[in-house]
Amino acid sequence: MKRSAGAKARILISCSAPPHDVLKFAILFSKGLLRNQQTRRLIMFYDVIAALVMLFAGCSFLAGWLRGHLLSFMAYWALCGLLTLLALLLALFDLLMLRLVEKRERVKLREKYLAQDREEPKD
Repeated sequence: MKRSAGAKARILISCSAPPHDVLKFAILFSKGLLRNQQTRRLIMFYDVIAALVMLFAGCSFLAGWLRGHLLSFMAYWALCGLLTLLALLLALFDLLMLRLVEKRERVKLREKYLAQDREEPKD
């Protein structure tokens, strides 16, 4: 049984999610990746590796080709810069998250030891 082009298009349209659902999913997925410390550091690791490989490739064997193509040159180094900026922002976010966790732990310990001091009778 053959379907017409219009029927195929209706099937594709009905199966695809609305754009706001895709955006909502992307935001929630990104939050999940960033909140997990191990995943965040793994992303930072691969991001720095990719930026270093691009830096090496752009300065060595791709240098001649990139010099001959201005738009490719600009796009290549812009992507390398964006990867570096992403690594910097992730590292800053990781630092802030570590400070937040440390502050929470310090407050917890302070409350624990103050509670122990109140329970102990002073002679």
